[in-house]
Amino acid sequence: MRWSDEDLASAISDSDNWSSVARLLGYAPTANESRKIMKARAEELQLDTSHFRYVPRPAGDRKSVVVPIRPEPPAKPLTAKVPRWTDDDLKVAVADSTSWREVARKLGYRTSSGGGATIQAIKNRAETLQLTSTHFSGNRRWSDDKITKAVTEGTSWTEVTVTLGVRNTSANRKAVTVGAARLNLNLDHLETAQQPQPVGEVGLERLREAATTIASAWFTLRGYHPSLPLEARAYDLLVDMRGKVQRVQIKTCMASSGQVVVAPGGREGVRVAYSAEDVDLFFILDGDLTIYLIPISEIVGKQAISLGGYRRFKVGSASSLIN
Repeated sequence: MRWSDEDLASAISDSDNWSSVARLLGYAPTANESRKIMKARAEELQLDTSHFRYVPRPAGDRKSVVVPIRPEPPAKPLTAKVPRWTDDDLKVAVADSTSWREVARKLGYRTSSGGGATIQAIKNRAETLQLTSTHFSGNRRWSDDKITKAVTEGTSWTEVTVTLGVRNTSANRKAVTVGAARLNLNLDHLETAQQPQPVGEVGLERLREAATTIASAWFTLRGYHPSLPLEARAYDLLVDMRGKVQRVQIKTCMASSGQVVVAPGGREGVRVAYSAEDVDLFFILDGDLTIYLIPISEIVGKQAISLGGYRRFKVGSASSLIN
């Protein structure tokens, strides 16, 4: 039911017929089934309806049944209806609630269905008392106060979402944007803060300089321990691979799967191939930053190799560094 026993008693007291009672309780005057329920409940509660006036149907209606009009009861003294709550009660309820329905419940009303007139009356009184409801969130995820504070004090979307207690995702940013638009909050400073910082251009001519750092990071991420030799050696790194120390020579190639010189320059420009006494592994980066790890046994005696024939030795890629 939309009404309580107290609502029914009040409506009967303020009416002079069942149609009026139905209207006060939010029903159409012709809602016969609802009126039957009201009448039955009124009888159970022994509510007085002796002041109701029963008027005959209009003349000419074949179905009219003339019902005698009951004598009008003595006039009741006019008394103001005492509200269920005071202004102090309303102030406390508004301060401690997050919606107008919650305020109504705290003031003793049942608002599971209907109750629109009651809530409107509460709102009107709160407005008269200049009570703020900006902390209400209702069905929204955040109150007006909270989103206003987050947007105006935040310098980035990350700060805003952290303040609101959610992750920085597109769905949450959209929800914040909708709430900010309703409150006329400016988000331009957040969009500006999200712009990526300018970065330098990738130059493969610097690949040789970066190769040792990339190789060290690659080995370290796999649980190995690389170290640089203190003096010039045939190898570029010593790598402790879980107890087995490997001498690693690092080479680069500007092209994708191109040719790589694997022999150092000797006297008078003559190149001498590496042997197993000099190096154990070759760590090679090509122009796409594809990583090859080739044992000396595959290269021994050679001065140059074509990476196309060593695809089986691919072990990974650092391409994200140039994309």
